[in-house]
This record gives sequence, structure tokens and C-alpha cells, in this order.
Amino acid sequence: MNISKFNRNDNSKKKKIIISSLLFLIVVIFVLLFQFVDIETDQKFIDEYNNSIKQKENKIDSIGEINKLNNDAKVSREVFRLRSKERHEIRQRLLDSDDKELENKIKSRCSKLKQTDQLKDSECTAIWLNELRHGFITNVLLMWGFEDTHYGAITLELEFEMRAMFKPCTTRGEDTTKELIASHIDQVLGYGQVAPVITRRIPVAIIEKYIETEEDRIKFDETVKLCSVDGYFVGPMIGWWDGLVPVRTIRKYKQPVELVKESRDTLKHDLYYTQDQSKFHSFYMLVDILRHGKDEFVTKTGDLVSLDLDRSRFKPGRFLKSHQTNYTWCYTCFLSQQVYDTFQAIGPSQPIPYRLSSLLKVSLKYEDIFENLYNPKMGLALDDRVEQLLSCIDECIDELGENNVLLNVPRPDSNKEIVKYYVTHSQYKDRNGQEGPSNLNFLYQDDDWD
Repeated sequence: MNISKFNRNDNSKKKKIIISSLLFLIVVIFVLLFQFVDIETDQKFIDEYNNSIKQKENKIDSIGEINKLNNDAKVSREVFRLRSKERHEIRQRLLDSDDKELENKIKSRCSKLKQTDQLKDSECTAIWLNELRHGFITNVLLMWGFEDTHYGAITLELEFEMRAMFKPCTTRGEDTTKELIASHIDQVLGYGQVAPVITRRIPVAIIEKYIETEEDRIKFDETVKLCSVDGYFVGPMIGWWDGLVPVRTIRKYKQPVELVKESRDTLKHDLYYTQDQSKFHSFYMLVDILRHGKDEFVTKTGDLVSLDLDRSRFKPGRFLKSHQTNYTWCYTCFLSQQVYDTFQAIGPSQPIPYRLSSLLKVSLKYEDIFENLYNPKMGLALDDRVEQLLSCIDECIDELGENNVLLNVPRPDSNKEIVKYYVTHSQYKDRNGQEGPSNLNFLYQDDDWD
């Protein structure tokens, strides 16, 4: 046996391994340096922003200027990264301040906005959340009990005629923490599609003093038995939408691919509504509630909104183009420009701190009653869903061109026409159990529309 030849071969293999390892190490160092420089550049922006806030520390009105900047500017990742912190700081400043005149001034401004626009405004959202957490309870409007929907929920009236849905009971099937997570995702995105949600601890005695009927007493006693902890009800307080009309938008998934592709010809005749529904559905895709017509509503101001999100799912494994899903917008090849730009700003091409997973993690850290809601699997699922939708739409753009895929269509002038469109294009069970448009009578009940 030629020992010297064996040693030469062995040394040659070792050299190859060492060279490969060095090359891999160089690549890793390069990637880390690239991300560090990128984050360092963005940190300069964040520092400048924080300095501007400190200069106006005693002037909460200055936040309104930031809101206007955010609303007017093109979608950028810095806006998303700062949004949660900004909202939390406004909440705390309002709670710590004795300047009721300023608080009332903000409330007055927000009251002139429709609810969906309030949710896109950090000051208005902060006010709404503070009222839900700390507002004086003036009545119990409905004890839902356990025989029907909304397991153990309680509809409350707060001061200033505000309402809220309080959910102190949770099950594996109706996990009320998911309501909170879904609301935080909406706030991170800036959609204004989901009512604000914040947790609250309410003494059982406060609810009990508004129980008047024997039926409510039975439901109350059962709710106490099943859901109270040490004399308290604890759960999410969910903001109340005004003037909702049930609708069913087009199907989100589980249709034959060829049928979905053919629907493009129909959708292109109503491009605003196509754009609006593609945005609406992108949120449902993120929280993995794709069932047709699941708690979909339109407000009297013509905005599609989502309710009852305690069945949201955040486990990896949903594939948009698998035959079990066939996500509609991957095959119609239409998507709201706002959604596309938003997903690009929080998507896989961004450094990790700017991705949806990290933004949600930061947002949820301000939750002080339901702690440790975020987990890495949730973040992985959300980032994967963002990436999948972008991949679908990029394939469409490659095939059809950006101008034929991304929609930025002006909103119609009439709120009533928008509502009428969604109602007359829905297949929804009315009060008689018949398939057809949802209750059309409301369109003619009053003239309070635009």
C-alpha cells in the first residue's frame, strides 16, 4: 500500500474542507455586515424621529403631524416599525396627563372621522383603546350565555354611549386571545378593518349590579362559574362598529382554478370593488379564516370590516396555490396596490426587524394582561403567508404586466352606492332563511348616508 499517496489524498480533502468553510464564513460575515449597515441607516431615521418627539414632549398635538405625514407618504417600512410604539406612547401620555381640554380636543377631532379612519389615526385609536380599558361601565346590554354564538360574551355599555363586546370566556375552538392578536395585526398593517381590542379585568360585582331579569341571572351565574377568576372577569374588550350590514364578498378559496381564472373577465368591470375585496381578503388570508362569508360586514360608510376573529389560526402549513386552498387572488391576478406595497414593506426582502413577524412581536409586548402571546411559529406562519401572496402576484405581473394586476382605483363618491353594491352582489341568508341579497330595506329606511 502506498502510504504517501494515501496521506496526500487525505491532506487534499482536508484542504478542500478548510477552503469551503472559509468561503462559507466569508459569505456569512458579508450578509451580517450588509444587514448591519442597512439597520444602522434606518436607525438614523428612528433616532431623528425620537429626537423630534422629545423636542415636543409636552405637546401631544405634534403626534397629529406625524399621523398626517404617515397618511400622505408612500408606504415605507419605517412607518410600520414606529406605528405600535407611537400608539402606545400616545395612550400613556393621555392617561398620565391632566390636560382634559387637550383630550377633549382630540376626541372632538376623531368624532368627525368615520370609524375605519379613526383606526388609521394613532391618536384616535389610542383614545378608543383607553376608553375600552378604563371607561366607566354603565350597563349590561346583553348576556350571551352558552347556548348560541359568542360563547359567554357580554355586551357592555360604557359612558358617553360607547359600546363594547367583552369576552371573558375562552375555549380551544373560540380562543379569545386570537381576537387581540388579529386586532394588533390590523393595527400594524394600518387597514382599519378590525375594531380595536384591548384586555380588561372587570370585577364580577360590577357586572352583577346590572343583572335584572331571571334569564340574565341564570346566564350570569353560569358565566361566573365557568369564566371568573378570583372575583374577576378577564378578557378582551372589543370596539363596537356602528351601522353594520351583513354581506358575502366573493369566495376566497376552494374553487376550480379554471373557474377562478375565468372570473377575471367579470371582476375587471367593477375594478374598485375588486380592489376593495382583494384588500379585505388579504387580511383573512393572514389570519387563516377563508370560509366563505365568515362574519363579513359593510358599514354605512361603505367600508368592509371583519368581526368574530377568535378562530384565527397561526400555524405554518397553509399553501395558497395548493389544490386544498386555490386562493382566489393568486388566479384572478388582481390585487390592491396598497396591499402589494404594504406587503413589500413588511415582507421577506426586508431585514428581520421590519418583517410582519417582528412588527407583531413588538406590538404585542405592550399587552400587559395576556402576556407571551407571540411565538416563533406564529411569526413564521405570517411571514410565509406574506411571501406566498407576493410570489403569486409577482407571477401575475410577469405574465400580464403591473398595470393589469395592481389596482389603485378611486373610491366612488357615494357611500350608499358602495353599500348597495355589496348587498346586491351578496348571497346571504336573510331573516327568513332564504338565499339572496341581505336585507335591502335598510337602504330606504333613512337618508343619513353621505
